Amino acid sequence: MNFDTNLEELYEKLRATKTAVLATSANNRPTARMMSLIFIERKIYFQTDKNFIKVEQITQNPYVALCFDNVQIEGIAKALGHPLEEQNLFLQWLLKRLIRIHLRRIQPFPVKY
Repeated sequence: MNFDTNLEELYEKLRATKTAVLATSANNRPTARMMSLIFIERKIYFQTDKNFIKVEQITQNPYVALCFDNVQIEGIAKALGHPLEEQNLFLQWLLKRLIRIHLRRIQPFPVKY
């Protein structure tokens, strides 16, 4: 197997992956949490509340790691801003796609009182 073949296999795994553990660190404090992901054109996207510790950590130290299915990827995270900002129409599309994926997984159960 050559590098390009291995890289394509990794991309296929990423496209099939819906969640991964995101590890961040700042001020000697590492943290990790499960995140929903979208992989498009060799980039990984995720969204989060701007008040969560991971945002502060990524701002201070953009080096992050993702782990899924016994695969670890290290990279640099970049905040793209709020999805409703005009320059982020692509993010709006991504979030709508993510919501549709989650809604397909939901099975409603009626509750009788």
